[in-house]
Amino acid sequence: MNFKLTILAINSRSGTSQKTGRPYSMHEAQCVITAQREGQPEQINVGTVMVADALKDTPPGDYLPDFGTRVRDGRIDFEVVGLKPLSRAGARPAPSASA
Repeated sequence: MNFKLTILAINSRSGTSQKTGRPYSMHEAQCVITAQREGQPEQINVGTVMVADALKDTPPGDYLPDFGTRVRDGRIDFEVVGLKPLSRAGARPAPSASA
């Protein structure tokens, strides 16, 4: 199955776990995800997905996501662990961090 992730915004929150007393930070992307399975119609869903700490400053746009698993409160879930920008005709590349 192929996915396209359109990130609208990434919201972060942090604090201290009441259960363990350890600090945490979580990054949740508000997004539109388009899934395509060969020979099937496109499926479009709107919602949120967790993103890895390294991706917390990702700008809005269209990406091909890489997913990884995570366990939270005994539940297996998925989070975005990598993003490859999708190019658009006529779109300019984002400025680099060194600019």
